[in-house]
Amino acid sequence: MTPADRLRFAQAFNRLAVATRLPVAEADAAMQQVYWDGLREQPIEAVTAAAGTMETHARWFPKVAEWREAAYRHQVTARLQLPDGRDEPWHDECETCGDTGWVLHHCYPGSGNTCGHRHCRVAGRRSEHTYVRPCPCRPTNRTLQRHHAILTSTRS
Repeated sequence: MTPADRLRFAQAFNRLAVATRLPVAEADAAMQQVYWDGLREQPIEAVTAAAGTMETHARWFPKVAEWREAAYRHQVTARLQLPDGRDEPWHDECETCGDTGWVLHHCYPGSGNTCGHRHCRVAGRRSEHTYVRPCPCRPTNRTLQRHHAILTSTRS
């Protein structure tokens, strides 16, 4: 957990204290700090999920170790619910552009290999440099299209 998670932790702690009928005198700031320190290495999602489960199943307020074990079990369960990995190793759909949609070129003024810029047509007017052009795979590259769709959906 990070300091930004302190409020979510306090809410989970307080809900669990009420659900297990922990006396108000015992659920003070010092006790909350002890639990915060004991659960600090766990992700906040696992800590709050464990608290939610214990709200309905615990007969008394859990010890730090019990809460930590419950949070760990939630992490393991979350990992098991992830989809299986791919069967084949990763490879780029387009080896030319590496699925970026852009092909890197080198311009050597004075040779036949130039970018076509008017300054590069005359030898010595410009130094060697690199430039990019759109890759012909752009309309058919599924990886590139998926990444583009994700980027455009997050911008709107």
